[in-house]
Amino acid sequence: MLGLVSGNAVSLPKGNMVDVESDLRGLNYPLTASPARQYQPPPVTQTFLNRKSTKGSVSINVEPRHLPAIQMWPYAATFAPVPMNVKQCGRPEKY
Repeated sequence: MLGLVSGNAVSLPKGNMVDVESDLRGLNYPLTASPARQYQPPPVTQTFLNRKSTKGSVSINVEPRHLPAIQMWPYAATFAPVPMNVKQCGRPEKY
């Protein structure tokens, strides 16, 4: 798309966004130093997160829902001049 630095290809999860943010911030986990009870990242191809803790269990649908690409601003077409063709000396030792 015109006018965007890195595009606007954005994906959101199909599940509840509040549940996803709570999972990423670690609000679903107890404060402990035990690695087994801390955050464990799921495999890339997994579409559901099933979290079981002492607070209860939650199932989050994290399958990506792709948003459509849009044009942010209506840019008019601009035509560029013919690029300059600069003749340089073929002897590199002069520079």
